Amino acid sequence: MTKVTRFCLLAAVVVAVSALAPNADAKCGVNKTIGNYPSAGACGYYCQMTDPGVGLGSIKGDYWVIGAGIDDPPRATCTTAGTGKDSGNYEADGTCGTQGWLAAAGTNAINIGINTDAGNTDGCPLANEHVAVAFSDVNSVANPTQAFFGVGICSMESAGNCDMGLNGSIVMAQIPKPNVTFTSKAGAALTMNVTVPPLPASACVDSTGSGHCPGGAGVQVIQGWDVVRFERPRTDTTTDNNRARASWIPVGSVGLSGGPVTFTCTDTVNANARLGLVPRLDSGFKGDFVGTGSSRIECNPTLADPSTKYKIIDKKPTTTKTPVKQ
Repeated sequence: MTKVTRFCLLAAVVVAVSALAPNADAKCGVNKTIGNYPSAGACGYYCQMTDPGVGLGSIKGDYWVIGAGIDDPPRATCTTAGTGKDSGNYEADGTCGTQGWLAAAGTNAINIGINTDAGNTDGCPLANEHVAVAFSDVNSVANPTQAFFGVGICSMESAGNCDMGLNGSIVMAQIPKPNVTFTSKAGAALTMNVTVPPLPASACVDSTGSGHCPGGAGVQVIQGWDVVRFERPRTDTTTDNNRARASWIPVGSVGLSGGPVTFTCTDTVNANARLGLVPRLDSGFKGDFVGTGSSRIECNPTLADPSTKYKIIDKKPTTTKTPVKQ
């Protein structure tokens, strides 16, 4: 079922006590809003984003200043300091914060609002800096076979509001299934050419007009794809339903349209593998989920087929000798 996600900025109610004692977890101690605020913006207090995935309960996200964010590794505690100008430990579900980015807003609708002083963020966006907000989702929590992705971009105003002005134009797109063809082998190492279809333009919406989306002249927020692989025993024919990025093994990186990758399977005797894609973003950020995996690839180099089928080699023809008459 297609769900509509609404961007809204949760009201920032500032009282005297908060002015004297700002949120101890927030490295950005002033409230700057990212999304759409005030109502004079392009779509009022609510902006709509179409999310084909589950929505609340599975959608994940990050935000950062383009060119200045740093995707730090997970930290031991919410108060552990990070670097860069980004969401830091402040997760979309409210982890390491006083409120989440997400809140139920009726059937099939989710309110999303970012307040920079509400969680353990890393640094503050300054006036005229461009901020990217990336979201990932899956089509099922129990049996995810697809992943979706989308990006919105805004410019921080001097008043502290970053108006994304989406107005329903962003539509999270399915992360493409890569088309993989066999190129060559060297020992156990296999080289594959990965071809990726283009993302629809509606998956990236840039309200700054600075060309941060694919094809633009600005710093590119979506820079390409990380290629990852998932191995299984050759006899395992279960459905490809693992979208967790941490469960896949890094292979390499390719551009938006693809490119070659070389890898050696962990099990080069009895396994085969699938390759999947993860959005590779500016400042080292990545999508949270892996898209649908490729066709299966034979990991055993002695069985790798040099044709485009690349699964198993044809058996050598058997010759039969004709008896000689005495």
